[in-house]
Amino acid sequence: MSELTFVVPILSNKLDDHAQFCREVATKRASDQQASRKRLGITKERGYLQQTPQGPVFVVYVEGPRADHFLQNMGQSTEAYDKWFLQNIQTCHGIDFAKGKPPIIQHAYTVTTTAPINTKSMAFCAPLPKEEVEDWQKFNRDVKGRSPEHIASLERAGVRKQVVCLCDTPQGPVVCVYMEGIDQLSNLKMWTSDDKFDRWFVSTVNALHGIEFAKKAKEMHVDLRFDWYEGKTATQTAGRPAM
Repeated sequence: MSELTFVVPILSNKLDDHAQFCREVATKRASDQQASRKRLGITKERGYLQQTPQGPVFVVYVEGPRADHFLQNMGQSTEAYDKWFLQNIQTCHGIDFAKGKPPIIQHAYTVTTTAPINTKSMAFCAPLPKEEVEDWQKFNRDVKGRSPEHIASLERAGVRKQVVCLCDTPQGPVVCVYMEGIDQLSNLKMWTSDDKFDRWFVSTVNALHGIEFAKKAKEMHVDLRFDWYEGKTATQTAGRPAM
């Protein structure tokens, strides 16, 4: 089983087209979606709309036996549905995965805790200055070395799973984070925690990204717009306008 989370921009004049695309995948093309993801080795796929200062983006999470090759395999597919899917990606996101190279995605880590299972999930992204990439990688190694403290921190917030990836995009490095157990970043309790690990974690990510996440978390809203997993009919959620 492998997991990836990555981000693609949505063209500012294509938000309605993107919503229609998600609806069609979840309804008229639901059986095609199921067959496609089975061929591609994907068992779960979710997409979240996030508004950023640079415009709307779609943060995607996929898991399955071949999730680490999802973008490459999709871009090379000759199946009719996959070609239709890629054409809509090009229309809504301005990206041609069939001709160009997919973004380079570096899986940093996956953490699974013993927090109770529920249906909530979320994903978001944050830009990372190029000059901070090496320090960010060292930070993740440090986080892995403090795994018991990290797991305890996530469990306090009710997070069941966390997946972190670094994406190399045309706009520069972007960190994408997927979590199960909470549905908004503001629900992550570490932002206001007095715990020693939490204070170290928050101060480090603030410094690396140049963002005050405690404030950002209150302002950020992400909407789950597409939800599919093996054996389930895809769901397109209208959502509230992202703020």
